[in-house]
Amino acid sequence: MSEDKYIVKPLVSAIYVMEALRSVGVPMTLSQVSEITGVSKTTSFRYLKTLVLMGYAVLQPGNKYTLGPAAFALGGDDNKETALENVAKGEMETLVHEFGETVNLGMPKGKHIHYIAILEPKRALRLKAESGDADCFHSTALGKAMIAFMPKEQVDFHLKSRLPRFTDHTLTSRRQLDQALTMVRRYGYAIDREENEIGCVCYAAPIFGWGESPIAAISVSIPSPRLNDDLDLRVPERVKSSASSITEKLRRLPMSTDQMSNLKSRRGSGSAVRT
Repeated sequence: MSEDKYIVKPLVSAIYVMEALRSVGVPMTLSQVSEITGVSKTTSFRYLKTLVLMGYAVLQPGNKYTLGPAAFALGGDDNKETALENVAKGEMETLVHEFGETVNLGMPKGKHIHYIAILEPKRALRLKAESGDADCFHSTALGKAMIAFMPKEQVDFHLKSRLPRFTDHTLTSRRQLDQALTMVRRYGYAIDREENEIGCVCYAAPIFGWGESPIAAISVSIPSPRLNDDLDLRVPERVKSSASSITEKLRRLPMSTDQMSNLKSRRGSGSAVRT
């Protein structure tokens, strides 16, 4: 007896659509997806809408589609950075367009923040950080935005025993840093006022997965000569909003067995999951 009768043809077509997004590797329009897969535009549209809903595809600015975080999660931990960058791309582009300033995405790695994506405006006075670079937690808005919401033992792991000074504004004592982190928790965002680099002010907010500790942070960096009172008020709130949006999208990721177990454990002990 032929096995073909057990094949779910719509599922096969949907997988063709996902494979097209994976293999091309750049944002594609509905027409491009339809042309590559041979699936009609109407059917491709329905598949794409479903994949977006489930987190397996992302609708980017310009009505273009990319593979989503849930699809990357199927590949294991090695794809976490790719998944995060992919799902954050739309928010990062929106911030660059809105403010015309550099937008950074960073994740914790040991004693440093690693920049996994940086989008720059097309104008002069750009800042020196590049994707793949690393900075300290205590001197950056990205770092403070994350450790402010981490338990003490996790903070101790990420911080160096001595907090090095990079500028005259760098916080070099734990007392100073703890006071700053209290303000981060109060307002939901962190500010680096030339603490890491002279001539640069940075605003950052934490990004969460399913757990209570941040997994990343997003920031906007502004050269001091371009900063004004209006930006000083508007930028941090928009960064916080973007971080919340990215968190919401990331929580569409299918949880691993360990994540599910940890979540149930916290709920059983009365701990609330951060939203």
